[in-house]
Formats: sequence, structure tokens, C-alpha cells
Amino acid sequence: MFGVRREKDKALTREAVTEVVGETEKDVDIFGFFGKEKAYVTALCDSVSFTAEGECLTATGKGTEKDELIRRLSKTGGSGFKAANIEAHAEEGIFMPASAVNDLRRKALEGLKGEILNQNAPVSSQKIPEIKKEDLLFLPVKGDIYRVYEPENGFAVPSDAVRIDIPLWKFNENTVKRYEVSKISILLPRVITTAEEEDIKKQLEKAKKLGVKRVTVTNIGHISLCAGFAVYGDGNLNATNTHTAKIYEEMGFSGVCVSPEVTPRAVKTDIGEYPVYGRQVLMHTENCIIKNISGCVKDCKAVLTDRTSARFPVWGEYNHRNLIFNSLPTYLLDKDVIHNRLFVITDEKEIPSDKPKEFTRGYWK
Repeated sequence: MFGVRREKDKALTREAVTEVVGETEKDVDIFGFFGKEKAYVTALCDSVSFTAEGECLTATGKGTEKDELIRRLSKTGGSGFKAANIEAHAEEGIFMPASAVNDLRRKALEGLKGEILNQNAPVSSQKIPEIKKEDLLFLPVKGDIYRVYEPENGFAVPSDAVRIDIPLWKFNENTVKRYEVSKISILLPRVITTAEEEDIKKQLEKAKKLGVKRVTVTNIGHISLCAGFAVYGDGNLNATNTHTAKIYEEMGFSGVCVSPEVTPRAVKTDIGEYPVYGRQVLMHTENCIIKNISGCVKDCKAVLTDRTSARFPVWGEYNHRNLIFNSLPTYLLDKDVIHNRLFVITDEKEIPSDKPKEFTRGYWK
């Protein structure tokens, strides 16, 4: 994908032989009882069993014979099991259609497979902490929000800004000297692995000691790290309708960005925001494109150029991951957006007073 595959790598792929291992069938014992008042089939594998229940009919002539029932119960093909011991007991005067016997056998085997999977499923050793609404501060805002990806590039945030998102990987002691700390919200990385959680917690605690009370998350799972902060949701949380936004409100979010993949009026919420200016993040990569292609450069910035000559900025993110931004900025400053306006600031020193020559309206309709 990054254009770094060598011809040698391709040759190795072509020469690779993939060994397909077939599913191993396990021995299963099946017992069926067919009586006038009830019928059931039990499937047993090792120490795990499952019973499926049904009903028999009263025979008007010759009833269903034991041998026929055993023959039907023995058909385990395609189930992942191989018939071992098969037994059946049938009371006199009962009739069991072939389809009913097959159905009980199938249900018993499917149920047995489910029981085996449940008993052998891996159990997580990590308890996921529960964050309750009362664990979060509630600090909704009304007005313009600025997300500044380069807080040291000299961009002057307007004094009437109500929130300033600063990436965690760019936040330091100087940030609170440059901006009003009561407005700062720490923008968390898009991906936080289990191994990285302790580092994130330490950085958030450091920010809290400096007076920061807000955190902006791009992943719903990250709110478990945000106890004691007011939480705002990024557009990645896919608030594409009013119902979803209401759920975030009930969870205790102080704000949620309406997905830029829908128009602002598609979502009605009192805590909404919507991107009206700036380059949107199109992709997040686990590996550093810059390192793979040319080696790391200062500030870890580069540009990807596609076949149409469109240029997509690539910036370093937390732990040497990358963010790929859109080639064109969104521009909706001349539109009536019903939510708080979100300005995404990358390289800008100031927001242009006129429309850029090239821009995108996104999903505005």
C-alpha cells in the first residue's frame, strides 16, 4: 500500500504454498427417546452434552421402528462430529416423521457445538473499568471550537473560542501558557493499545495537574481513561442520527461532533458540533509511511501525491503512527450550521477571510 514492496517480496508470495488443514471431526454419542408424552435427543462429546426436545405423533398404523430412528440419528455429516455410539428407545404406538427426527438431531448437535465453544472460549484477564455518568464532568459549550494540530506554529485562536482541542502528543507545559487552560481539551490518539494505556493515563494526570478539565475522544472505548474530565466526542464516533447523539448525551458526554458524512441538520442535539473549516483526517495508519519510504524527517511530515496530482498531507501522530489529511480543506463558513462550529487548524497561521480557491463542501446539502 505504501509502495515499498520489492520484487523479491512478490516472488516469495507467488512461491508460497498454503497448507489447508481440514476440520477434525470429534466423536459424538447420541441417545434418542421417543414417547407418547415427550421426545428428546441428547448429544454427548467428552463431558459436554446438549438435549433438544420435541413431540411425537400417535401412530395410526405401524409405528416408527427403532432401527429407523437409529439410522436417522447416525447422519452427522457436515456437523463437525462423527457418530460413535447411537442408541434409541421408542414407545409402542408412536410415529416420528423423518424430518422431525432430523430436526431434533440437528438441534442437539448445534447446541452441543455451542456448549463446547462456550466452555473453551478465552476469558479476558483484564477487567474493563466502567465509567458512569457521575464519573465525568459536564461542561457543555456554545460557540466556536478550534482543533489546533500544531499549537506552536503561531496560530492565534480567537478570544471568543469556547474550546481548543490540542493533540495529546503535542501537549506540554508551554501549551497552557499559550492558550487559556480552562478552554483546552486534550485530543486523544485514534488508537490506544492496552500496552499504551498506562502512558496515556500518566499524560492525562499531568494535564489535569496543569488545570486541564476536558478530553476529546475519537474512540468510544477511550472514555474508560477519562474519569474526572469532561468528555467530547469526535466525528469518528459516527453520530449520524439524533438517536445516536442522545445515547452520548445519556452517557455523560459534554459534546459530540456530528459525523461529517451527513449534513448538520441530520442530527438534532443540544451538544452538537460540526466541522466548518479545515482539512479532515481521511486515514490513520499503524506504520509510519514516512519512515518506510524515506526515513524520518523533522516533525515527521510528508505529502502523498495521487495519480491526479492531488496532494494529501501526512503527519506524525502518537507513538509514530500517521494521520493522512484530505487534499482539500472543508469550507462551510458561508453556511448556516445549526451546531457549534469546529475549525480544524493544521498549517494555517490564520483563517482566510475569503474562500480558498479550492475547497470541498463535504456532505453539505
